[in-house]
Amino acid sequence: MWLGIRAADELELRTTQTVLDVFAVEAVNWPVVEVDGLTVYLRGEAPDEAARFHIIDTVGAVLNPANIRDEMTVR
Repeated sequence: MWLGIRAADELELRTTQTVLDVFAVEAVNWPVVEVDGLTVYLRGEAPDEAARFHIIDTVGAVLNPANIRDEMTVR
């Protein structure tokens, strides 16, 4: 059982780092990421609708878009 929990923790950590790397490449600091299992929650306040969609699309290019939950708001 411990091994399964450790594997899940490692998957969440790697997924979080992948999303944070996307944020760094895009030079944005407003999005917030939270990973729970395979589900990736994107939160934060986007400066506009275009920025919000851009982050969703960019993260969706490196992760399965079906696992992304958009919980961002727009200024």
